[in-house]
Amino acid sequence: MLEAVIFDMDGVIIDSEDSFLRSKQQLLSELGVEVDVSYHYAFFGTTSVYTWTTLKQAFNLIPAVEQLIERANTLREAILHEEGMKPIPGVLDLIRRLHANGIRLAVASSSPMADILHTVASFQVQNCFATFASGGECQNGKPFPDVFLLAAERLGVDPSACLVIEDSRNGLLAAKAAGMACIAFANPDYVAQDLKEADQIVTGFAGLTVADCHQLMG
Repeated sequence: MLEAVIFDMDGVIIDSEDSFLRSKQQLLSELGVEVDVSYHYAFFGTTSVYTWTTLKQAFNLIPAVEQLIERANTLREAILHEEGMKPIPGVLDLIRRLHANGIRLAVASSSPMADILHTVASFQVQNCFATFASGGECQNGKPFPDVFLLAAERLGVDPSACLVIEDSRNGLLAAKAAGMACIAFANPDYVAQDLKEADQIVTGFAGLTVADCHQLMG
């Protein structure tokens, strides 16, 4: 029985993956490292600490991880300031419909809590969510289940009654490891990921109904 829906944020609520990719590429280029954009796909759904720790080791980068994260965030914020924050089409209506039907909602994201709160406030859906969980609060990031289990705990809902909406393979694996059902959003504007373990794959949110979510949970 469906009691709660847990949303990932980046790539599910906010169309942010492009800004992440471009800021990483720009910073690596500043440091004399050129890689194909596909190199970054493995980091979808992971935390900034994991990403830049891995990149620092892979390319022997001199700046500290904290400095790399700060610079990458500065570059990304400049992109978002210039181009604006855009929600994934249809997702805000889905959030409001679920909330109106009494489904408890949470955001569980690898992004910092400040970014989560800023995003939901910018899209004026903060009151739809009962709670939020950040990967920065957890010992292990996605694909480990920690952030989803934290969200379920804060919701007061058993993981088996939670449905996750994710867009990355790392996030999908985290949801399944938490014992949760998962709808995977395969954004047609980005490279295809391996999402075969999802309970359902959608390419948009406009046609996804509250009844669909209930039916998926049996």
